[in-house]
Amino acid sequence: MMKKYQVISLIVIVLFLNSHLISSISAKNTPEYVYLAEEPEYSWIWDEFSNAPSDIPGEDFVYWGESLGPYHNYTEVTNKLIILNNSFPELVEVFSIGKTWENRTIWAVRLTDETVTSAKTEYYIVAAHHAREVITVENALYFIDWIIFNTIYDSIFDYLLQSTEIYVIPMLNPDGISILHWYPEQRKNLAPIDDDLDGSLDDEKERVYFWNTETNSSDIEEKDIDGSGYIGEDRPGGVDLNRNYGAFWGDQGASPFRRDDTYHGAYPFSEPETRALRNFMYNHSFNFAVSLHSGVEAIIAPWGINGSLPEKDEKEFNALLLELQEILNFPLWNDTIYGYITSGEWGDYSYLYHNIKSFTIETFGTNSYSYWTDYFNPDADEVISNCELIFPSLLFLAENPQLTYTNNLPNIEVKNPSDPNQVFDNYTIQWIASDEDNDKLNASIFVSQDGIYWDLLATNVNNSSFLWDLDGVEPGSYYIKVAVSDGKSWIHDVTEIKLNVRTDIQMQKPYVFWIVAGSFGFLAVIFYALTLKKSKDVIDVWTKKE
Repeated sequence: MMKKYQVISLIVIVLFLNSHLISSISAKNTPEYVYLAEEPEYSWIWDEFSNAPSDIPGEDFVYWGESLGPYHNYTEVTNKLIILNNSFPELVEVFSIGKTWENRTIWAVRLTDETVTSAKTEYYIVAAHHAREVITVENALYFIDWIIFNTIYDSIFDYLLQSTEIYVIPMLNPDGISILHWYPEQRKNLAPIDDDLDGSLDDEKERVYFWNTETNSSDIEEKDIDGSGYIGEDRPGGVDLNRNYGAFWGDQGASPFRRDDTYHGAYPFSEPETRALRNFMYNHSFNFAVSLHSGVEAIIAPWGINGSLPEKDEKEFNALLLELQEILNFPLWNDTIYGYITSGEWGDYSYLYHNIKSFTIETFGTNSYSYWTDYFNPDADEVISNCELIFPSLLFLAENPQLTYTNNLPNIEVKNPSDPNQVFDNYTIQWIASDEDNDKLNASIFVSQDGIYWDLLATNVNNSSFLWDLDGVEPGSYYIKVAVSDGKSWIHDVTEIKLNVRTDIQMQKPYVFWIVAGSFGFLAVIFYALTLKKSKDVIDVWTKKE
């Protein structure tokens, strides 16, 4: 049995190794293609948008050109993150999780207090699966800036960065974003796909937006570049990244046709962007994650494939969705006029294969159907107010939320059998819980060998103790979890204790019996003193930490 300090040391070593599986940026290894002649002072996003203009008649991104105006394009995001990394190295690490089709780096930012080296919870945010939803890039950058600014100057988020590693991927689809100034319709990435099957990839600019100086608005030019006789038939290629994940891939809500906006790709994870995010998740243990989208104001949870919630965690998801609704005042996906079914979607994959409580937040929506830019993104002078609206929901999940009805966590006490002839044949599990409304409480008891996957041991236990008979239980180390319910609502509070199980002690002769019994009696005392471990941060505990 490893001592407590040995376990903590092992966790720290594992986290250290995982954090170095992907390359980091530092002042001395800035990418060759990024040129910063002289490093400027870091600019906070609210200052960058301080003089942003209001509505522009036409497609805003076409008017602004490749820079995207006040919005951040890929080069600006890259430069901003490099300066951020070099300005606040004690709180920030910027690194790459992979490359796109056009060899752009997919940046990730880790926010944590580097001086605290103990094990921490992990949480991540990803933005811009879809190119035209650029407001999500700003939502992600605002989250980074607000956390760092208020930690540096007011220590407001010291508690969070000392206990949590927050990862933010502000632009998953930089290739698609790179063409918005001439094709603001772009949703997909830029996978080289021959949409019209004519054997050429050179004709994908048959439909191009431009700024008409005579009308002072955006306009569209359509051509027949490939001589097919059809004007504007071939558009930029690409795969819908949010239909390319390996959960229920190729099912309803995704298209097998390459021209369609929801084209799911040739096979699951056919795209370098989705593979990069998949591998990133494999290298971490996230409790929560959020994907940011736009086009409507809504909150979405698995399952995208059928519109229901996962049965195993339905009560937890329901409680968390209610909290997010209260924070954002957004409807749930199924309550909107959209509510369509999807497959190969990020949230379903993250939950199904990585056990992450995953949420999609649609951060902006409007009734304006006139222009693509306006439909998916607010006017530039409204960007910061939108980011301020979204921030509390992202912070809520970053704080590893837990919901509770009780005044105190249930306190578990495990007693060894009093009879020395019954060494580890059973355990008496006791707990104390109270309810604010004096409702009658009942409990469920769960057992786990890893503290992650739990099996039900007993349910509807109305008293405050349970005898766990170890007959038939494999020897080993186990976690016990007591979850208490008020009878009207879902399981709302848990705690855990780790113990060892040893069974089937065989006694051959009387003197052997007394020797073995005496030895195990002594060892039981040592065991009880040294190896019982209590923890109050258990998976599926939902209350906001103070």
